[in-house]
Amino acid sequence: MRLAFTAADLLLELGPDGTIRYATGAFNTHFGAPAPDFVGESINRLIAPADRAALAAGLAEAATRGRSLPIILHLANQARAPMVLAVLAVDGAGAGFSVTLGRVPASPNTVTDSLPDPASFALEAEMRLANGAPASLALLDLAGEGAAKPAGGDDEARQREIAAALAAAPELGTDPLVAALAPGRFGVISRDAVDLAALCRRIESLPGMESERGSVRGTGFVLAAGELDMARAVRALRSALLSFAGGGAARLAEAGFGRGLEGFLDEATRRAAAVRSMIAGRHFRLLFQPVVSLADRTVQHYEALMRPLPVPGLGAITTQEFVTFVEAVGLSEELDAMVLDEVLGALREAREVVVAVNFSGLSLQTAAFRDHLLAAVTRSTVRRGRLIVELTETAEIENVAAVKGTLSVLHKAGVPLCLDDFGAGAAAFRYLKDFPVDYIKIDGAYLRAAVQSPRDR
Repeated sequence: MRLAFTAADLLLELGPDGTIRYATGAFNTHFGAPAPDFVGESINRLIAPADRAALAAGLAEAATRGRSLPIILHLANQARAPMVLAVLAVDGAGAGFSVTLGRVPASPNTVTDSLPDPASFALEAEMRLANGAPASLALLDLAGEGAAKPAGGDDEARQREIAAALAAAPELGTDPLVAALAPGRFGVISRDAVDLAALCRRIESLPGMESERGSVRGTGFVLAAGELDMARAVRALRSALLSFAGGGAARLAEAGFGRGLEGFLDEATRRAAAVRSMIAGRHFRLLFQPVVSLADRTVQHYEALMRPLPVPGLGAITTQEFVTFVEAVGLSEELDAMVLDEVLGALREAREVVVAVNFSGLSLQTAAFRDHLLAAVTRSTVRRGRLIVELTETAEIENVAAVKGTLSVLHKAGVPLCLDDFGAGAAAFRYLKDFPVDYIKIDGAYLRAAVQSPRDR
């Protein structure tokens, strides 16, 4: 139970009507009363009246689909503290819901010594998109040399200075969310449409930015799914942020984001042919990274890391950009199947080693990939325990029951399961509860922050 509070302040079990059956967590901190005082009450008592419709929608979504997308709500306390709500439907007699309420990443309006990390910014953008509330995303690229290596001061200090100027910009209204996504590249989320030209001029007018006048480029679009289903819209948004961080405004334009999320997917459909050809031709290489015991530094196993080679029509992109693009255009199962075959071949050659291979949650939901995976493991001559399956959280799982069935069969066949980057996504604890997990790999952001943060520890 204590482990759950690395991700949540309040943990609840509800009946099907929303009545609180069990409660634990920081109730004294937020409400001035112990958790047992709220048992028997409606969960509505905890949520600000203006957000209760969104709460009802989250519970309804969980009742229909098994879980809800993360939603930002405010508590019904004096501070109206914003919280991320996640809901999981509980099966069986007396069915109801498991609910977590966790803190939203701090707003960078008060710019401290460290800026919000890109992962927190991306999560916030995804939640704004999923909530359906009016919101805009602006991405600003300081293209010149002076932006990336500012004269007369260190890079991080310059990043903070620019972020502070953006957070205070009247063009953004109240409570904008600002983050540095890469050196000289910034993301801004606001409630209203953004005047990009005015925002670029504001950056260009900062002291020491004379060499950047006219070179600040802005791209923006409304955070709305439009005609897309929500899952595809979220994957398109992730691809946009990765493309921008890796290649700036020029990379975004190439990917079609000038026409919003739908424009990206239109362009991606055209580029998908190049990716499919690359996968079929095994136009990638595998690196095998040793995973060692901290006690004696002996190698426990190796992790297979896929690295794409440059593809005509797709350009040079990072591995994370490539994987996100593959998921966005629906090709993850083809890529994962090819990687699996390569890893099994490597295991036949190196007879004593153990290798972990990463699979997207999207792949494990498809019947074709499940059949390929189970058949490959069944007919393989590789002995039990030498293949480890790692489930990544790059894409959230919709069909939990199907994935659970596949992983259970693998587990019985002697294939251990690992949850990768545990804690980085909203569904980590649901996966830990639902899947036959043997190992977890805790997200590196927690480990790095634990040096200074008692909460992360």
